[in-house]
Amino acid sequence: MIRTVHVGVRGRGAWPLRLMTADPGFEPVAIVTRDPAGIGDALGDSPLPETAVYTDLPAALDAVDCDAVVVCTPVELHARDLRTAYASHKHVLVEKCLSSSWTEANALVNEADAANVELVVAQNYRYTAATQTLHAAITGKEYGTAALVDIAMHKYRPAPRQQDYPYATFWDQGCHHVDDLQWCLGPIASVRATTFSAPWSRYRDDAAIQALFTFESGATCTYLLSNVARANDLRYSVQTDRGALQLRNDRWEFAEALAPADAPFGWNAPAQPVEPPAGIPPSGEHGVLEAFRQAVNERQPTEISGRANLETLRVCEMVQRAGTTGASVGRDDVE
Repeated sequence: MIRTVHVGVRGRGAWPLRLMTADPGFEPVAIVTRDPAGIGDALGDSPLPETAVYTDLPAALDAVDCDAVVVCTPVELHARDLRTAYASHKHVLVEKCLSSSWTEANALVNEADAANVELVVAQNYRYTAATQTLHAAITGKEYGTAALVDIAMHKYRPAPRQQDYPYATFWDQGCHHVDDLQWCLGPIASVRATTFSAPWSRYRDDAAIQALFTFESGATCTYLLSNVARANDLRYSVQTDRGALQLRNDRWEFAEALAPADAPFGWNAPAQPVEPPAGIPPSGEHGVLEAFRQAVNERQPTEISGRANLETLRVCEMVQRAGTTGASVGRDDVE
């Protein structure tokens, strides 16, 4: 049984409390929130009484016995909360992104090692059916070798909320795509990037970014991400030497590039569904929960450990440097 203290349970912090309450392998024992008013609604089906609600993490850790801390506070508070947990020798599950600073992220990972605790980052996208299917399709080679990748994600997110720091759009959302891409295609070797915005944007900094990722394998990815769209839109395709994988309605299809001799210009092969692999978690969040359970119970780093996550944040730093300088930034440029 893993006993957990939850720091932040509103918004994105709701899912760990909900899933851990329903899972016999976990026992939430306390909640930390800076605004206790109305916390009853956030508790949902949790059996925790309001007496188990605290306004600061040190007080909660002094009051209850626990094994781990779940941190879902704004990113600028992550370092504070993680270090408090480390000081009490508690394992940590933290929402992405671990930090918006490459230097601080490295320090937090090293400090977790020094405290002999497990640090897991909630990169839930890699456990979704779409990413699990793409990984199986690319690594299995049944659909050919990936060469050209295109991702365009437009999000209608008019209020900046907590995304009020430079390159927040990418550190917050792009970290998911980078985590997935490198899991499926291997390390990103270099990045070029530029940022822009829209006349109606309420963001302090540019809330849109366009980038070119070049992988060590030689594959490339053209990438577009914006938070200032008027409508949500996602386009995702992978061109291989055998055909094209395309994501449609959250499921992958494959069209083999074998055109008949009389095919007209612009002909596209009929697409067939790509079957998902076995063993996909019910949701990305369930996958994160299982990884955290494994890390704490077996004391073995998982694929979303803090140290593994540094390879994702390395690319976030590469993107920020490339967008700021206008120059290509390589993996070796970020130490």
